[in-house]
Amino acid sequence: MNIVRFFFRKIGLLMALLLPLALAASAQKRAQKQVRAIDWPAFMRRQDMVWHDRLPDAWTNGPFLGNGLLGAQLYAPPDSNVVRIDVGRSDYEDHRDSTQQGFATRYPRLPIGYFLLRPVGKIQPGSSMRLDLYNAEATADLLTTKGRIHLRAYVHADKMLLVLETTATGQETGYGLRFRPLAAVSPRQQFGIDHQKPARIAPHYPANPAPRAGRDQEVRYREQTLLFGGQLTTAWTERRAGPARTVLITAVPSYPAATATAQATALLRAAAASGLAQLRQSHRRWWNAYFPQSFVSLPEARLENFYWIQMYKLAAATRADRALMDNQGPWLQPTPWPYATWNLNVQLSYWPLTRPTALAWGSRWPAACGSTAPPWPATCPCPTAREPMASAGPRAPIWWPPLKRPPARTRPKSAACPGPATTCGCTTATR
Repeated sequence: MNIVRFFFRKIGLLMALLLPLALAASAQKRAQKQVRAIDWPAFMRRQDMVWHDRLPDAWTNGPFLGNGLLGAQLYAPPDSNVVRIDVGRSDYEDHRDSTQQGFATRYPRLPIGYFLLRPVGKIQPGSSMRLDLYNAEATADLLTTKGRIHLRAYVHADKMLLVLETTATGQETGYGLRFRPLAAVSPRQQFGIDHQKPARIAPHYPANPAPRAGRDQEVRYREQTLLFGGQLTTAWTERRAGPARTVLITAVPSYPAATATAQATALLRAAAASGLAQLRQSHRRWWNAYFPQSFVSLPEARLENFYWIQMYKLAAATRADRALMDNQGPWLQPTPWPYATWNLNVQLSYWPLTRPTALAWGSRWPAACGSTAPPWPATCPCPTAREPMASAGPRAPIWWPPLKRPPARTRPKSAACPGPATTCGCTTATR
């Protein structure tokens, strides 16, 4: 009898352990079935960012595109009669030697430049813009006094490529498109000059050379050589077919070798050879597979819309195998902080990626910690941890702010840290 009771107790315990797992698996299958049944194009269309009968007038309120490394922003500055397309790249940074003091001077991210789409006529009320989240594409319909221009733009999901497609009517078939490079100056340095803030200006800051314009058959480019090694090349090629135009754009950095121009030219030619239809199809396939990895629907439309815009922004800003998402992402704009600041700026940007279906996406954050943090016993003796500690990572710099320790834990300058860094006032990259 005891053996029978023992047997049934074991069976009951096993069922108690397995039943929750079976129920969870069943619930997961039902959830997956429900997600597959969603009309994703229709559902995501109601999340789009739309500018009805007007155009966004600044980068702060315009469409943004990206693939975790290359980024673009579209807007129409007031009284300019142009559509501006800013180009950025997360891994384009300066590499100066120890004669330059401060991270914002030695290893800052650098600006690239922007394209200006200038209509023949004057842009009229009734023009509009839309950010299609599901396909990661921005579209603009420009009504002018000389005709219409329809613009479609996307940063390819995998390739370092910005694609512009336009069709025009009337005299607008002759609209202009020009690239304006920005000076390769630390944004912190430029911010101090523009805003007359001496504390942001390095007194001894040798300028990088001016960019050089060039052309290699059908490819036009601007080549920016850096004073302390490396270069950045922005290149583009254009094809016309009646009223339609297609412009392929890339921005490629190289360091320490000056090979960016050759890389950019080869990338554009390979993309052009693959065909526009194949580029668009592979781009949409990636994004259309991204969103159904999770599903959230909220009764408050505004909150639901905000959630899906953030999910789009995260995939546009970072990937597991691409750049760390710093203060700017791939959309560098004027700022006194052109690097990753490790005082919750980076950490808070990554908190949505802790959901189970996005853990791999967030892995770029701890990977950056491990690959850039110096060995603590050698570089963080607790009694002297009063100076900023910084390290240049493989993608973007990481910055630890100065640490102020409690006076009670002060030790002689020669003393060694007796235990883990956190026990005597030091801090680690993961705290």
